[in-house]
Amino acid sequence: MSLLLIFLGSVTLYGQDDATPASLYNEGVASLKAKEYNEALELMVKALEIADPEADANVISLASRNGAIAAYYSATHARRADKIDEAIETYNKGIELSPEFYVNYGGLALALNQKGEGVEAVSAYMIGAEMAVKSDKEDKQTEFLDNAGALISRAYSNSEWDNAIEMAQVYLEHTEAPNVHYYLARALEQKDDYENALEHINRAIEMEEGGEDHRNYFAQGVIYEGMGNTSAAIDAYRKVTSGRYAETAKYNIDQMNN
Repeated sequence: MSLLLIFLGSVTLYGQDDATPASLYNEGVASLKAKEYNEALELMVKALEIADPEADANVISLASRNGAIAAYYSATHARRADKIDEAIETYNKGIELSPEFYVNYGGLALALNQKGEGVEAVSAYMIGAEMAVKSDKEDKQTEFLDNAGALISRAYSNSEWDNAIEMAQVYLEHTEAPNVHYYLARALEQKDDYENALEHINRAIEMEEGGEDHRNYFAQGVIYEGMGNTSAAIDAYRKVTSGRYAETAKYNIDQMNN
């Protein structure tokens, strides 16, 4: 329950009766500690609904952040029970309560992916990565970026070209990664969009040269070949000197030389 320790601390607020923001918040904290997450979320939301922005500023701050924690656990239980729509709604509620609380974006991404909404899942991961950086959680940023990249890779491997393209474009709106440029280039090449494919594979080469198994050079060769630029294709294929693409690159060169 380490997440609870982030915001609960030892703070306790007292109100005059059971209908005050402070008392509702206290009830919510008790429910949160008891792992009654749905009830905790409901109480935190009620506290926020009746809180005065000036008089109850401390309650609003604490209820927002602890409400986001309650939402995360409630949504995660729903997701694991395959109540995906409920999980998505609750993760979003947590994000509404505390946008900077990065874990809700990760949970939301998982739920969206389970629903088959991969583009939206990538978007959630990317925003979560940005929020993780703001919270000095570079390890979570890396995890979210890796997860988003894995979704793009999977879409490409499953020949879901349009999904791979859209996911990669969403990713690149936030930050760059050579593997994302690579998959975007390959997916665009499959759609015969050679000009844009070349732009992205060239960027991948700028960032990491040949890449794993010289795949960037191989992809560049394929794209140039598709464009009808034989000499450029051969030059690219000749850079594939090792790895799983080497034999195919050599074969392609031989075919173009005959």
